[in-house]
Amino acid sequence: MTSLSALRAIAVATALAGAATAQVQCFEPSFGAFLGTGDDTLFPIQPIGFAFQLGASSYTDMHISTNGKLYLSNAGVPAPGSNGCCTGTASGLVSGAPTIAPWWHDLDVSTPGGVYVNRLSSPTRTVITWDQTLEFGNATRMTFQVQLYGSGEVVFYYTANTLVRTSGDCLAGLSPGGAVADPGQTDLSAGATTSVPTVYQLFNSSSSPFDLGNQGVVFAPNLGGGYDVSAAPCIPASTLSYGAGCAPGPCAAYELFTAGIDVNGSDLVFTPNANGGYDVTAATGLFDSNLGTDLVADDDSLHVNNALGFSFPYCGTSTSAIDVCSNGFVWLQTGASVSADFSESVSELVTLPDRIAVLWDDYDASTAGTVHFNAVSGKAIVTWNGVTEFSAANANTFQLQLFPDGHFVISVSSVVNADALIGYAAGAPGTGYAADLSATPFYTGAQGPAVRLAAQSGSRPIIGGNFNVDVTNLPGSTAHVAWMFGFAQASFDLTPYGIPNCALLHTNEAFWFGQAASSPSATMTLAIPPIGALAGAVLQSQVLVLDANPLLISGSNGLSLTFGGF
Repeated sequence: MTSLSALRAIAVATALAGAATAQVQCFEPSFGAFLGTGDDTLFPIQPIGFAFQLGASSYTDMHISTNGKLYLSNAGVPAPGSNGCCTGTASGLVSGAPTIAPWWHDLDVSTPGGVYVNRLSSPTRTVITWDQTLEFGNATRMTFQVQLYGSGEVVFYYTANTLVRTSGDCLAGLSPGGAVADPGQTDLSAGATTSVPTVYQLFNSSSSPFDLGNQGVVFAPNLGGGYDVSAAPCIPASTLSYGAGCAPGPCAAYELFTAGIDVNGSDLVFTPNANGGYDVTAATGLFDSNLGTDLVADDDSLHVNNALGFSFPYCGTSTSAIDVCSNGFVWLQTGASVSADFSESVSELVTLPDRIAVLWDDYDASTAGTVHFNAVSGKAIVTWNGVTEFSAANANTFQLQLFPDGHFVISVSSVVNADALIGYAAGAPGTGYAADLSATPFYTGAQGPAVRLAAQSGSRPIIGGNFNVDVTNLPGSTAHVAWMFGFAQASFDLTPYGIPNCALLHTNEAFWFGQAASSPSATMTLAIPPIGALAGAVLQSQVLVLDANPLLISGSNGLSLTFGGF
């Protein structure tokens, strides 16, 4: 996990806090003391920390149940009710002990969840949190919280995934109990003013689904003896994607080996994807021993117009005949070049006509070995069988297989030489991916998809927590990713900096941090300091991708972060 240093976090938080509006009654990210876990558990009596008024009486103590409710008392008087299993009911609310129930239902609070209590003085309040709790019989974890204020206010908060998923009713509300009259339900999401201190709503998994997820509800005592019910004024944490990332590059990828070929003995499968490039995977056992016609290759010889027997699609175009060079490559368009160059070169691969470098090096087939071509039903095969490097006594066998659906296989069957170039390039793009062919699987592309930055499922920029993002569609040559932040959106052209058709999408004056990464994806984490004044502050962000050289090669879309208390 990557996070900001403490000093950097404080500095950034201070800068942001200057522009943020102070918020009260927000979700409290500091849960306080761990009370415990359990199923149908009523914990021992706990001090509230101050005299809390509910109805006509005040109370100094509370009894908390794992089933999403608490009872009020003064040193155990009146006596608390049961643990509340197994469903919330209006009759139980009005007839029992004084009760506050943010989520009264059949709950199972198990590790890593728990019930917590935090007593705070600014403002005077006590916070009870049911963290990562489960409905009994369901596996989705939810978090909710109740805050009791010295003013008599009560606030409920719910995370975004809070929902009734099992049978039975869930009750959210409060009442002084003691057999008071049932006033009937109140729509908590719509707000209301009541004249009695009993306020509640029942929810279930079918006819009345829970509609307060990612929200808070405030119960403020009024002069009429009831409550003014309203939505909490806090801003929930959220993200919003904007702008577009840039495509990861041209239809070209390669690896130049200079001190040993680490894919020796393996097969590399290049499967076309929907983005103009290839998904590259490794396999074994794909070498085809059906070599076909001996082309009678010589030293630096080129054998032209070898008909495939089908149209081979690649990189937005196609070919039906290829030219085979004894030096370990093929020209994909027959007649495109008369070169039988023996000197492997990345710059020539990516600037000259369309080519696949199967194992491009200087071979002399007149000394030893043969070069073969075979067009059979469903594929074409080119094989360099036991060819030796010029002025050397080694023997190297490798093969290219082309298929009508556009995928191709490079089999590095048995190689002794230590330096060669493997790769492909089409359209004379002038650049390409410096890939690590042994680090399969990886992705290559042309014109997309763009590198994408998105909040990880279920993660939001909540104050005091860790916010996780996923960076996807990373090019095969990715070495590092840098998450950069600014206070305003922008569009600064990065073409002069080697990132064509890309823009920096924010003003980039806040901070940044980076980490090592590789294709196809990475996860990054931002540690958000527990400073309440951050609520409502906004940061713009974007990820830039660095290749193995390292040079900036691509950028993501922008992601706007609104910090919130829940």
